[in-house]
Amino acid sequence: MHKEIMLLRHAKSDWSANVSDFERPIIHRGKRAAQRMGAWLAFSVRIPDQVISSPARRAKITAEKLIKAMGQSTAQIHYDKRLYHGSVDQIYLILQELPEDISRIILIGHNPAFESCIMDFSSSTPALPADGKLIPTASLALFHYQGPWSELHSRQGDFQFLKRPDSLPKLFHFPFPDGHEQRKRPAYYYRQSAVIPYRFHQGQLQIMLVLTRKKKRWTIPKGIHEPGMEADESAAKEAFEEAGIKGMLDHIQYGEYTYHKWGALSHVKVYAIHVNEVLPKQQWTESHRGRAWLSLEQALKKIHQQKLIPILQHFAGSVHNMTDKSL
Repeated sequence: MHKEIMLLRHAKSDWSANVSDFERPIIHRGKRAAQRMGAWLAFSVRIPDQVISSPARRAKITAEKLIKAMGQSTAQIHYDKRLYHGSVDQIYLILQELPEDISRIILIGHNPAFESCIMDFSSSTPALPADGKLIPTASLALFHYQGPWSELHSRQGDFQFLKRPDSLPKLFHFPFPDGHEQRKRPAYYYRQSAVIPYRFHQGQLQIMLVLTRKKKRWTIPKGIHEPGMEADESAAKEAFEEAGIKGMLDHIQYGEYTYHKWGALSHVKVYAIHVNEVLPKQQWTESHRGRAWLSLEQALKKIHQQKLIPILQHFAGSVHNMTDKSL
């Protein structure tokens, strides 16, 4: 059975971060590089059957950026600690353990193991690029292999090519994957979802607003619609991360609006969540934002995005009607 093996070195990491090697993140340029590689793989019809990544933060972020740029769910990423500072033999073991129904695999890991693996697995020695770097950060080596996974060993790989991120287009096709428009970010960035957090306090409707990360303007939790998730589920995820809240998600879409970001229009669908738990600040991922419970009238005055005002009013009328009918 014909198989494809892809080795992707993690994207450029941030050496300025005062953290352990395992927790080191990737820089902004590295995120874009991973996304360009993911978009290119999708455009080339090379979406993997499985992605296995080192659990180190820089590899994990690379895997997530790569897979989402393909329009795929991060749920298909598997983490294997053997890819973190593992040896060539351990990489072979990971591949040998794969089930036969997998024909295309991406491993995301580190040098020097990946560079050694490329040299050891190739049936002929790959030519060294002019800069002397066999697999720079965010670069991908592709091999063909014939045979069962369990029998894979040295010198059996047919080296096809090495793809570097700087050789890929800087812009992304829209709509995904091969639309004619070119945008600054992957297509999924422009599909977003937001959620109205609400509760009833002493019989009165209250809405929670949060502050935006940079400009400190009041808004509702909002974010990119995660590939592989329903829009309302993605909105609930944003509520947990941005507002530190959990609750009962309303699956009703109360409205939608557009706004300009990353050089184009983003479309936002708006849902609601009946809050039953507010996490303490130390457990809230983005506690630097700030949050506040407000009456509808206060929320309408404070909200920065004016397109949200009629949506909040529509939501308030709908939830009051549902409450009246339940009495």
